[in-house]
Amino acid sequence: MVRDFTRAFDPPPTPVFPKVVIIDDVDQAIDTVKTWLGTEFGTPVAADLEWRRREIVCSGFSVRSEKAVVFALEPWEERNFREHIKRFFERDDVRFVWHNGKADVGILRQNGINGRIDEDTFAQSYDLDERPGYHKLEYLLSEHFAWPDYEPKSVTHFKKTGEFLEPVRKSKLELYTYNGRDSAGTLQLHHKLRPNVNLDHYKRLVRAQTAFIDVEANGFCYDVEEACNINEREVWPRMWALQDKLRDISDHPLLNPASHKQVSSIYYGEWSLKHSLRDSGKKKFKTSVAVEVRKEIEDGRFYVNPLFKDKIIEFNKLYGDFQKITKLKGSFIEGLVKRAEEDGKLYCYFNTCGTVSGRTSSSNPNFQNIAREGFETIPGIRTLFIPSPGCKIVSCDLSQAELRTCAKLSGDKGLLSIYRDSTRSLHKERASKFYGENYTKEQYVKAKNINFGVTYLQSAASFAQMYHMPEKEAQAYIDSWFTDFPTLKEWTKEVGDRAIREGVIETPFGHRRRFHLITDENIGDVRREAVNVTPQNVAAWLTIEAICELVKLGVRIVATVHDSIVADVPEDSVDDVAVVMRKTMEKQSIEQLGWQFDDIPFLADVSVGPSWGELEDVA
Repeated sequence: MVRDFTRAFDPPPTPVFPKVVIIDDVDQAIDTVKTWLGTEFGTPVAADLEWRRREIVCSGFSVRSEKAVVFALEPWEERNFREHIKRFFERDDVRFVWHNGKADVGILRQNGINGRIDEDTFAQSYDLDERPGYHKLEYLLSEHFAWPDYEPKSVTHFKKTGEFLEPVRKSKLELYTYNGRDSAGTLQLHHKLRPNVNLDHYKRLVRAQTAFIDVEANGFCYDVEEACNINEREVWPRMWALQDKLRDISDHPLLNPASHKQVSSIYYGEWSLKHSLRDSGKKKFKTSVAVEVRKEIEDGRFYVNPLFKDKIIEFNKLYGDFQKITKLKGSFIEGLVKRAEEDGKLYCYFNTCGTVSGRTSSSNPNFQNIAREGFETIPGIRTLFIPSPGCKIVSCDLSQAELRTCAKLSGDKGLLSIYRDSTRSLHKERASKFYGENYTKEQYVKAKNINFGVTYLQSAASFAQMYHMPEKEAQAYIDSWFTDFPTLKEWTKEVGDRAIREGVIETPFGHRRRFHLITDENIGDVRREAVNVTPQNVAAWLTIEAICELVKLGVRIVATVHDSIVADVPEDSVDDVAVVMRKTMEKQSIEQLGWQFDDIPFLADVSVGPSWGELEDVA
């Protein structure tokens, strides 16, 4: 909004696209690179690649923002050129600037070129604005320099399919021009953003991007054969059985339970279902059969034609089972089988610049939402993530890192005393305090979950809904928590007040969470997010820094979820690597933040097993 007003009163000059020199002659390309190999570059060199699968189609370079040089497909197909460009990319005295260089440098390494990230405008943009979705190169060039959209349809098609539209020569020229504009635009953006970054935080981001190139290249073995067997042996028979039962209950012999429209017609049209749910944002509940509506029926908060009450209750339970299995089948079992590469591995994209808290996110596929628990006779999907032949899976998790961070930053004596004494357990003590010494397993799990939520200012109503407990019980738990840890409560209030007063929270790792618009309507959300961001960021970056070190040590990291690290380790090295992983994670709070072990120890739990879903703790 501020930038829009600035543009209105002081519009930027009319943009002039850089001149793009396209070199498709192999000899000319080699001569150009030879010249570069003998040139001292006093300024950074911006680079950009376009590729399909692992084949590099063209590469753009820019040392002046008004000009770019692009090497076309023909030179890249020649071994002699590739040998020369490899030497250039591997020069130690040239600083390469990329936009989201993790992807491009990863492709270079897959082609035998040891490229690196010296500067990255994607990370620079994220350092200056942590909101996801604002860091695409075209968007940034439009925002900062008023560049118009410069991606033609042929380029969009190439990115999606790897194929050139007819006429091919025209499409290639458009791709090469686009590539050159990307590289020159990256350089222009670098000159604009780099002077304003928080240098320490930005360097961490670049270092993390470099480490995750190796993590992504490792891939995670997925048991495709067993996934297909489970699908045939367990999933489809159960879905067919559920479909038959749902058809019998509804008196619709041709019902397709996968059709939300058909089920909705039965619920609301035939059985006259009514509930008290109200539309919320994009969620529309008037004729919905989503999980929220099914929960209302399960808990008895609904009205239906009395003739069909027993039917809807029975149908609703089986329909929920059908939906759960459908999700497992589509998103995980069949979905991951389709994604597995010829080598039997899944290759995930990890983004260290993708969340407002600084946590690492993942996609294509998202390892962070892989189902841990199974359903009925269907095993948890994580059991299908297996080690390489002759290896085992080793997982290392920071124990309650977010709560330990809250204890450290708040200085709450009661909470600190628990974490300083290895014989004590916060979750056990809270369960015993609230439910008595003979608490049940269910009460322990409930207490454990609420312990995290209380710190993040979740309400009693939220706990009541999430953990199926009376709201009064949830409020009593919250009151008991803050009675025993009063300094923690004061800290949460101070953090919330600071966010509202200053509009920003900065974590010990230099990550900033900015609150651009604070109103009476969102002030509660601002307070909660302000309290959440620091412990989440600290736990995430203790983990990321450990990953950076473990990658350098040669540990084959295959996944990370928040504050855990998963490695694929040769069987004869498991014991040694487990020790290294634990020590590496536990020392990060000391080395990165100066938080001494005797003041607040950050402990790590290690587990080993034949799959990601079958891990056993080791001492």
